[in-house]
Amino acid sequence: MRLYEELGLIPKPERRANGYRVFRDFHVEQLKLARTALKVEVLQNGLRKQAIEIIKASCALNFTRAIHLTEHYIEQLTREQRNAEEAIAITEKLLSGENQELSSAILTRKETADLLQISMDALRNWEMNGTLPYEVMPAALQKAASLLPLTQGIKMLKAASLGMPMESVILPVVIMFVLIVICVGISLRLFKWE
Repeated sequence: MRLYEELGLIPKPERRANGYRVFRDFHVEQLKLARTALKVEVLQNGLRKQAIEIIKASCALNFTRAIHLTEHYIEQLTREQRNAEEAIAITEKLLSGENQELSSAILTRKETADLLQISMDALRNWEMNGTLPYEVMPAALQKAASLLPLTQGIKMLKAASLGMPMESVILPVVIMFVLIVICVGISLRLFKWE
């Protein structure tokens, strides 16, 4: 409770002569608001900060501002929900195998960002953090990436999480085993106990 008070999420309660704090119904409702708003684990695009601003406005008894912030918050949540539903539809389409024809066009970063309706920074972030899906990489890059243990590990995890048949992971397991044997051989050859 003290932390919520310090953060300005609930108002400071009155104190009795003996030092006990007196919590009113408003404190309880404000606490419920804060706990509910902050319970969601995945809040993007500043939604958590907006939720905190709503809670603080309510705490300060500035209900007009709290209502205005809540309306803006709901609009942004609606946009985020639409984006999530679109992502689900695209994923379902990809997983169903529909329209697997890929264009041979080569796009610049700007053209790719415009096509995906994302910022150039988001696209760069995907590239830098390795979040560009393996399946959309050029064929030559896929072949090079296939030699990396991480790629094989991801393929095995993907197969396990999607419930794919065991046959789909035989090649990644074999490649991982070969890479382990090669790496152990190199380390035994080059590592010296002194």
